[in-house]
Amino acid sequence: MLGLVQKFKIERNAEPYPAHEGEYFVLFPGKDPHALAALRSYADSVKDENPGLSRDLTVWLDAL
Repeated sequence: MLGLVQKFKIERNAEPYPAHEGEYFVLFPGKDPHALAALRSYADSVKDENPGLSRDLTVWLDAL
């Protein structure tokens, strides 16, 4: 295994949301069961603050 490596260049394509400087981490839940578990955990964690995002993530992940 390679560990944490920089494999992707992230480019903003959605406006009007402001770009945030910092580090990003790309997950591939369609092939990686750990990514799937991480995103399910994120959907659960964000449900009170952003129920729409939580719902959309859950629907998307259930369809994979």
